Amino acid sequence: LVAAMTVGCFGVTGMAARALLGQTLPALAAAVTLGAAVYAAALYLARNRLELTGIYSALRLRPPWRG
Repeated sequence: LVAAMTVGCFGVTGMAARALLGQTLPALAAAVTLGAAVYAAALYLARNRLELTGIYSALRLRPPWRG
């Protein structure tokens, strides 16, 4: 699932940006920006299936005085 989301978000947007804007730096910037936004949304929507809620709670920073 993660591999398909990555290819879909970055591969497809990269190819579309290159086809529409050419092989330029603005095309790369647009592809990365759009791909990252869509990838973040896809991860959020699939967070339960990917069990990302458990990772978030494990990585959450806690104050040192609260153990």
